[in-house]
Amino acid sequence: MKFEITLKQWLLELDDEIDIVHSDEINREAQENMMSFGVPDGSMDTLSPEAVRNFISGCSSAFAKNNSDIPMSFYCWYEELALQIRVGCVSKHHGKLPFRCAVEICSIEELASNIKAGISGLFTDKEELFVWQVSI
Repeated sequence: MKFEITLKQWLLELDDEIDIVHSDEINREAQENMMSFGVPDGSMDTLSPEAVRNFISGCSSAFAKNNSDIPMSFYCWYEELALQIRVGCVSKHHGKLPFRCAVEICSIEELASNIKAGISGLFTDKEELFVWQVSI
């Protein structure tokens, strides 16, 4: 329950911290628009997949609220080695997400379940990063 309160606090703070940058260079845009949330080891055990999903959805809503009228893709993934939930956005005109590895686009429910289990997808048989994306 304590970590669920932390997720809610992060969402409250996120709205004030978002300053979306637009760039013709996808990597610059991705770096400037990325936010990371450290997940203490073992804390996911106290959360339901629904709480993780609500956090991810809340992040996408905060980014959408702070976006100007430029079409963008919001995306989220789990950085397994750093124990971080990461979110960001890039302009849709890039036509892709800014990952150099193979990516498996998944549903928000699948991503939330994988985050809860501590699985990024990179260290599975398919070696594809699980990413959820939505237009904002």
